[in-house]
Amino acid sequence: MVEQCNPSLWNDTTEKLLLHIFKVVDSGKPQKCKWKTVALKVNEYGYNFNAEQCRLKVKSLKQKYDRNKKKMKKFGESPPSEDDLSEVESVFDSLPDMRPTFTIDSGDTSTKKKKNQKRSIDHMLDYLEVNFEKREAEAKKRHSEKMELFGWCIEGRSQKIKIQ
Repeated sequence: MVEQCNPSLWNDTTEKLLLHIFKVVDSGKPQKCKWKTVALKVNEYGYNFNAEQCRLKVKSLKQKYDRNKKKMKKFGESPPSEDDLSEVESVFDSLPDMRPTFTIDSGDTSTKKKKNQKRSIDHMLDYLEVNFEKREAEAKKRHSEKMELFGWCIEGRSQKIKIQ
């Protein structure tokens, strides 16, 4: 039996035990009651965790492992400690969601680059100038139509006044 302070809190010892049991239970094939089995085996050592707590802890350890792997690829980042990676790596590296057997590319990425190319300043200025000229021409046309309509209204009003 393993000694611990609180049988329902996670610490390094319980995490290592959980990872070891998870590795043994998780054969890569889906199992209906995998987390119940993991929780029962962890609780055999005197701990008090349920299936959901075990599932969430493995999920958080997986995310931490993934962050540490990405951190190692960046320049200027201090590498994570060896303890963080060595034990977790042996468990998660074989999982298909952490290291897929193969990946499929969805298509040619060169077309995406063509769509997102920045336009030159000259091209933008030409575009703005053409649009400005169109707007000005449309504004003049609307103005002349309004003036013509206004002229007809005044003409009709003045004829009505003469008739009376």
